[in-house]
Amino acid sequence: MPCELGQLDFAPLPPAPARRTTRRLSVATWRQILARPDNEARYNMNVLRLRASDSWPWLGSLSSSGAGSLWVRAGDGGHMVSAHAYGYQLLHGVVEPEAGEWPVIRHTCDEAWCQNFAHWQLGGPADNLNDWLRRRWHTGSPLRDVRGAGGRATAVREAARAAIAAGASTAAIAAAVREAAFAGAPAPEEVLF
Repeated sequence: MPCELGQLDFAPLPPAPARRTTRRLSVATWRQILARPDNEARYNMNVLRLRASDSWPWLGSLSSSGAGSLWVRAGDGGHMVSAHAYGYQLLHGVVEPEAGEWPVIRHTCDEAWCQNFAHWQLGGPADNLNDWLRRRWHTGSPLRDVRGAGGRATAVREAARAAIAAGASTAAIAAAVREAAFAGAPAPEEVLF
């Protein structure tokens, strides 16, 4: 005798939501994005250019990993892209896959939010992982920040915005950014190898 639903039978579970994956934009879409002056203007208004050797904070939206996020338009609508991916391609042209692998834009300063083009290098995912493995234990490294990359980026952005709103000098803004960036360094007794 079949059981009524709710006695010993279980209702089937709904299907699991599809896992969100990063969608790569086509080369053609990137060309459309880079050709629009409004995208470039929106990018430039969110980059705080400090001294040439400094990391340049992103003042706009941030991803949970601390990278800048930029809403751009193309012929097929709008897209959210990484600010450094936009900036790199604005400077160097559209990045295309090599041997079936998409390159990544690596930050030599290890600051995911940095928009200083002098701090960017193109490489493969393995290069990016090796950078992290090699530098994650260095004293003072952004990769050791106790707030995580997202917390660090948010603190830097907010410090820069506050200094700008207060009418601070460029030197004072840079000092506020440095102070916010290094506020999350682990205490010496927390450094374990």
